[in-house]
Amino acid sequence: MMQKLLQRATKNGERGYTLMFAVITATLVLGVAVFIVGITAKQYELSVQARNSVYSFFAADSGIECAINPANWTNSGGFASTTGGTLRCGPGTVTFTAPSSPSWPPTTVLIDGSGANVRRQQQGTVYLGLNSGGLTTKTCVQVTLTTGLDPANNQPITIIDSRGYNLCTTAPAPDSTSNSTVERALRLIQTGVW
Repeated sequence: MMQKLLQRATKNGERGYTLMFAVITATLVLGVAVFIVGITAKQYELSVQARNSVYSFFAADSGIECAINPANWTNSGGFASTTGGTLRCGPGTVTFTAPSSPSWPPTTVLIDGSGANVRRQQQGTVYLGLNSGGLTTKTCVQVTLTTGLDPANNQPITIIDSRGYNLCTTAPAPDSTSNSTVERALRLIQTGVW
C-alpha cells in the first residue's frame, strides 16, 4: 500500500512539473510573439512617416521647379513681381496674389529702390496629383515669391519659398484635420535679375 502511494505521488509530481514547463514555454513564446508584433507595428509607422515625408518633399521640389521655368507662366515672361502671374504646375494652375499677412517673410530682403515697399511678395497654392502605381495621392504646394534688394550688395534678389504637403483638400489647401499631414519646405535664392 505504501509503495502504491509513493508511485502515485511521483506521477503527480511529474505531471505538475510537465504542466509548469508547458506554462513557462507558452509564456516565453507569447512574449516573443508580442515583441515581434510591437517591432513590426513601429516599423510600419516609420515607413508610413517616411513615405509621407517623401511625398511632401517632392511636392515642395515640384513647386520650385515649376516656378523657375518661364514656360509654366501664362504671361510667358515668368513671374512679374508687380503683377504676379498665373502658374501651371502639373494638373493645377494658381494665380499669385499679394498675401495679406506673409507667413514667413524673408528678413534678408530690404526696401526697393524707391523706398515705398519693404518687399514685394506674391503667393499661391497649387494642387499636384501624384500618381504612383495606380495609387493617387492628393499633394499640394504653396509657393511664395519675394522680390526686393539684397542688403549685401544692393542688387535685386528673388526668393522662392516652396512648402509641400502630402495630404491636401480639393481647395487646394493642406488637410489640417489629419494627423498624417506632413510639411516640407525648400528655399531658392536668386541674386540678380530673374
